[in-house]
Amino acid sequence: MSRLKKLRSLFIEDEQPAKASGKKPDVKTKGKATTTQPSAAGTTSKPAYNLRAESDGKIMDTLLGAVEKTNLEGFDYLEYKKSLQSLKKMSMSEETMFQSAFATAATMGVTLDRLVETAEYYKKILDKEMHTFGETVAAQHQQMVTKRKETVTMVGENISQKEKQIAQLQTEIRHLKEKQAKLNKDVEQSSIKIEQTKANFEKSFLSLKDQFESDIIKMKKYLK
Repeated sequence: MSRLKKLRSLFIEDEQPAKASGKKPDVKTKGKATTTQPSAAGTTSKPAYNLRAESDGKIMDTLLGAVEKTNLEGFDYLEYKKSLQSLKKMSMSEETMFQSAFATAATMGVTLDRLVETAEYYKKILDKEMHTFGETVAAQHQQMVTKRKETVTMVGENISQKEKQIAQLQTEIRHLKEKQAKLNKDVEQSSIKIEQTKANFEKSFLSLKDQFESDIIKMKKYLK
């Protein structure tokens, strides 16, 4: 099992094996979400589409891959998470599970401060990935949507001018209208595709970040 797959198993429950076709299954946590148009800073602004966001397996792998690349040396939050995962098979309360894993970690000199500090560190890695993704979405939106909308406007103005010309120009006007319709369709399809990917990324990001935050709260609560 690869290091990324092992890390994936810590944060994604009930992953199903790939079918005989060899296609890797997507691990998706469905949930309704209203997506938003990206801003220049990679954040969100006004709602644009009411899409159904999904925690996407490939996006999860991208986020966890970033975490894996920055894996700190020694026993930290990720190793502690692995210990917790191994204890899930045993019949014990959540508090006992957290304390038992910590007892093992403590024998290696690991402290609660170390666990919380490293968990916060990995949260920052996720935040950095979110920021980078936001900038990418903003650039794609500018290139694939905003500029095409400007083209649509220009075509519309051109149509108005041509309609005022003599009858011989009617064929040209018809062609321009067809181009306008195609551009509008392309803009709509591009917008939906971008917003769906953005919604999936945000869902995946929040799913992972919630787990980090939940574990931090529990570690602070149970491991005092």
